[in-house]
Amino acid sequence: MPFRALIKSRTQGISAKGNPYISMQLTVKPGAVPEMGQARHIKANRWTAGEDDISNLVPGRWINVNRYTVTENEGYETSLSIWEYEVTDPPEDPDRYVETSKRPADELWEDMLSLVQRINDGDLKNMVKALLDENREAFCRTPAAKQYHHAYLGGLVEHTLEVVRIALASAEAMNENGVVVDTDVLVAGAVLHDIGKTKEYEIDRYGVITINESVKLKGDHCLLGRDMLYRFWENDWPLKWKVSESRIDAIAHLILSHHGQLEWRAIVEPATTEAVILHLADMISSKANGIDRAIKSARENRVAGRFRLYDRSIYPWISPQEDRYEGFSEGSSSEDW
Repeated sequence: MPFRALIKSRTQGISAKGNPYISMQLTVKPGAVPEMGQARHIKANRWTAGEDDISNLVPGRWINVNRYTVTENEGYETSLSIWEYEVTDPPEDPDRYVETSKRPADELWEDMLSLVQRINDGDLKNMVKALLDENREAFCRTPAAKQYHHAYLGGLVEHTLEVVRIALASAEAMNENGVVVDTDVLVAGAVLHDIGKTKEYEIDRYGVITINESVKLKGDHCLLGRDMLYRFWENDWPLKWKVSESRIDAIAHLILSHHGQLEWRAIVEPATTEAVILHLADMISSKANGIDRAIKSARENRVAGRFRLYDRSIYPWISPQEDRYEGFSEGSSSEDW
């Protein structure tokens, strides 16, 4: 059955026989590919790719897939081999193809502002809120990542909320045993830790995520976020003198170090209690969301066994008696998620 698809991403390679090929991630309407059940995200390959394929099969392009076969690899991962296709125009209902946060943007934003209220220092709280308000539209629209976690419209604010809540819960647990945590710095750093992604990532109306070419030479979102913080404090905040430079430095350290290790693209490694807590909170949110999305995708694509993600084996099933993903069985619709 022919179907229309949006190319979300692609990679090129050379087969063992020396032939060029293209691997793609496609987005389709749930149910568009009967062999894939209700899958919305599908892996597809164009074997023996020619120059026309390399020009045509690019992210953001819409195609009609007219002939394909379904294959299954040794890891029980199902994918498509595309034999005949044609480039086509975008559909009249592109929203059906775009993945978004499950909650309305306004609701997420109100939750974010309520967490900012947890900052006790009134001047710092007002400054953080003002910086957020200045970037509200982009913050509510931007994805948190290009592929693995919260990689959808509104993913950044959703991820940030999770990180702040995890960080606060961790700080409260540690405080009970006498560990001193500056929760004002922690909350401010957690709220702003990924604000640089509002400059780094772009997402179009079809949900295709790209990295802003103009900022590639300026560093990643950690450096961009640090610069946004200092620029706002130094140039745009009229009450700069009410928030000490040492406080700003402490928050900037959280932004720069939240990846945890230099090999994970941290600019510096966490050197304060608050920075360690933020790094681990960020890891919990990103890894749990990434694995959850992968398990749901595996279910949709009928992966029967374990698969690899984050350099580890992931198991889609809990047990026949305890199936927490039963809402994603055959027959479910996109409105269910």
